[in-house]
Amino acid sequence: KKLEMEREKVNKKLGQLALKDSHTGLYNHRYLKEAIEVRFSQAERQFSPLSVIMMDIDYFKSINDAYGHLFGDLVLKQLAKQLKTIVRPYDTIIRYGGEEFIIITSEANRAYTVILAQRILDKINLYNFGDGKHLVKLKLSLAAASYPEDNVLGGMDLIKLADEILNKTKEGGGNRVCSFLD
Repeated sequence: KKLEMEREKVNKKLGQLALKDSHTGLYNHRYLKEAIEVRFSQAERQFSPLSVIMMDIDYFKSINDAYGHLFGDLVLKQLAKQLKTIVRPYDTIIRYGGEEFIIITSEANRAYTVILAQRILDKINLYNFGDGKHLVKLKLSLAAASYPEDNVLGGMDLIKLADEILNKTKEGGGNRVCSFLD
């Protein structure tokens, strides 16, 4: 009986690890697919807004090239920690790719989400990332997409739209926030 309980605990822990990014401790890409559809159907049922912010670190490759991948990993950890202090406790932060992050904000319309994204940009632009030896400033491109305002049909559609907006943001030079209205 005790062994069985212990095994359940270990399996639960392994399940959580499979959904977490080992570098940042944030949820990973795999978790996103589950979470976004669940949150989207809740928003539909409750007639409440749901938004995502997709964020990319501009020129992150050059940080890795100049200071090495260990330094880059440290910067990603520090960014994750900063993001946690900026968003609401019940918002979900996901490491989507190498230097891409997604924040899922329930009960948040486009206007609120754009303001949150701008606050993230402003705070991150001020912060010094790194160790005692090297410090870097980060520039970010952020895209806000919102349901029902942006007329999407599902959670992954919301992510796809945010990705399209993010690409336009980066094409425009980056280090700014855009939404569907831009």
